[in-house]
Amino acid sequence: MTEEDFSVGELLELDVVHPRTGSSFPVRGAIRWKGEKSARPGVGIELIEMNDDQRDAFWKFVSEGDIGPFR
Repeated sequence: MTEEDFSVGELLELDVVHPRTGSSFPVRGAIRWKGEKSARPGVGIELIEMNDDQRDAFWKFVSEGDIGPFR
C-alpha cells in the first residue's frame, strides 16, 4: 500500500526489508498495476532482472532473513 502516485510500467530500485531481522535486500521492480484494496491505494510490483543465483538468494532472504553474499 502506498500514497505515492506511480505509473504502470514505472521502474523502481527497492530495498526489501525483512520484518524479523531488519536486513534489506536490493531489487529492481516494475509497477504492474495500481488501484485500491480495502479502500487503500496501492501498487503491484513485479521483481525484474534477477538471475537464478539472485532469485535463490532472495527466496533464502525471504524465508530466513539472511542476505548472504548479496549485501
